[in-house]
Amino acid sequence: MDTDGLQVTEDGRPTLDWLPADSLVVDRAYQRDLTEKSWTKIRRIGREFTWAKFGALVVAGPDRLGDYHILDGQHRWEAAKALGLGRLPCVIVPIEDRAGEAHAFVAINRERSQVTPLHMFHAAVAAGEPDKVAIAKLLEEAGLKVARHPQETKRPRRVTATAALSACYKSSPDALARGLKILAEAQGEVSGGLRGQTIKAVVWLLAAHGDAIDEARLIKSISADEVDFDSWLETARTTRQTFGGKTEIALQAMIVQAYNKGLREGSRLPMPRIR
Repeated sequence: MDTDGLQVTEDGRPTLDWLPADSLVVDRAYQRDLTEKSWTKIRRIGREFTWAKFGALVVAGPDRLGDYHILDGQHRWEAAKALGLGRLPCVIVPIEDRAGEAHAFVAINRERSQVTPLHMFHAAVAAGEPDKVAIAKLLEEAGLKVARHPQETKRPRRVTATAALSACYKSSPDALARGLKILAEAQGEVSGGLRGQTIKAVVWLLAAHGDAIDEARLIKSISADEVDFDSWLETARTTRQTFGGKTEIALQAMIVQAYNKGLREGSRLPMPRIR
């Protein structure tokens, strides 16, 4: 960071205090309105409340009525009121007019770094959340890992589809374990070969047919030498747009077709219903 010429003065230094919750207000001239999605978030904050998660609100004031205007923390404030919390930890910024408050509100939200699903996954593993720790272990056993940044998508053996991993683990941990090892063998060295829809298609196939699937044959059927999954995904999306259903199921049908090639009638896997 270039700090040449930067000077920090004592002017405008914030103070810290526990303020009465009923002395805090929201100025709708610049603050966001609460939507149903907002209230869902507020209810979740209330259900999962701890002081460590709550942190401190950022407020400006006091105004001539003695109220403090919330610059950051509206959702947490609403959850705190619902919980009946009397006083809340606040960082108090000495701003005296609405224009200054609005400017601070914009700056706080504009400069905030976006927390990605990748960051959330790694934080959950560090926090010891059982399902995320288990998924990380399955990935490690398959020689894979969740990327730390979206830019790592192009690196071999990196997975960014954390939502797909969680959904598959919830529905069938055993199928996910098998599927990750199969995909690592078949597509692990391919840039972008481990997309969420590909993972779901393979894991759902394994969950549906279990031991009836010859893993070695499946690996060969979807190996990088045989399959360009980017091209297959485009075809699967076109199939979904034409006939409905899910892209993952359309992709699964293509995998089954490749797997069945050359097999006799009694040895073939049944084709999935696209719709």
